Amino acid sequence: MADLATLSLRLSQAEDALHKVATGHAVELITEDGSTVRYAKVNQDKLEIYIATLRDQIAGLVGVRVPRRAPIHLSF
Repeated sequence: MADLATLSLRLSQAEDALHKVATGHAVELITEDGSTVRYAKVNQDKLEIYIATLRDQIAGLVGVRVPRRAPIHLSF
């Protein structure tokens, strides 16, 4: 896993890209580990998932516990 500075930079870039994509601006490119990913309005959900993943990784590095949903118990 990358260090905190790298993850923070990636998160900042991804959030900027999400803003531009969500507001209808140009297609965004993000380069990570030698590969380039192109984000457009059609795959905004993937960009949001990527941002959530980066936030989880950062939280893990700084020792913040990420809350998870409680299990669902069904009874009939």
